[in-house]
Amino acid sequence: QMKVKTKNILTILSCFFIYLIISVHLIWGVISNYVFSYYRNEYQSTISIETMNIISPISTLFALPCIAFSIRAGKKVGFRLSFLISGLGMSLIFVVSTFIKSYIVFVLVFGVFSSMINGIMYLVPLYCSTKLFYEHRGLVSGILYFGMGISEAGFGLLYSKLMNPDNLPAVDVNGDNLFPKEVSENLPYTHYFLAIIIFVMTIICYFLYQ
Repeated sequence: QMKVKTKNILTILSCFFIYLIISVHLIWGVISNYVFSYYRNEYQSTISIETMNIISPISTLFALPCIAFSIRAGKKVGFRLSFLISGLGMSLIFVVSTFIKSYIVFVLVFGVFSSMINGIMYLVPLYCSTKLFYEHRGLVSGILYFGMGISEAGFGLLYSKLMNPDNLPAVDVNGDNLFPKEVSENLPYTHYFLAIIIFVMTIICYFLYQ
């Protein structure tokens, strides 16, 4: 019985880690101005900051249908494998984003694919955990949703620190708040760093799942 309980706890930890991973896309509110500044400074001097607003409806549009099929997809593929695929997918998004030279393409890629991963996995960790500890499902759910919260806060702070270590302010350029080039040029390095972190977390998550 102790062995079974240990396996169940490890599975919950795995579910906690996957929530940390799939919630990374929630940091868009933190990263949006850095991303906009990067593309404005490096590639497209004519783009407007209003273009950023497209990501919210795109995220909702692609996430909601995926949520409806999340449990079924998890059972079909296998929960452990689905954790691995989703984590690697989220890591890959950050790697691929460093090769994109169009701001609108970045917004579409980040908005569509990260939202789909979040949607397809949204209910799976909750389902796995509450099934193991049904009598304590309220506590388990709270722990997992706490993971989502600290993921958004933690990755948001880390992103800002990597992008702007000297905390330089954004400046007004024709009505748009832009970070200087010495800040925005850190985006590829920052995204590679986050991709590595997510990759490591994914491997931990995969081996924790019992």
